[in-house]
This record gives sequence, C-alpha cells and structure tokens, in this order.
Amino acid sequence: MQSPLKKLCILIADDSASDRVLLST
Repeated sequence: MQSPLKKLCILIADDSASDRVLLST
C-alpha cells in the first residue's frame, strides 16, 4: 500500500506536468 504522502506528491507532479502541457500549446 502506498503512503498518502507519496500519492500526494505524484498527484502534484502530475498536475504541474499537465499545466506545462497546457501552457506549451
């Protein structure tokens, strides 16, 4: 089972990645 903190970090990283994609288009 993943720790909530790790999950949160992945969520945040995922978020900023999609933000970057939106910005670059």
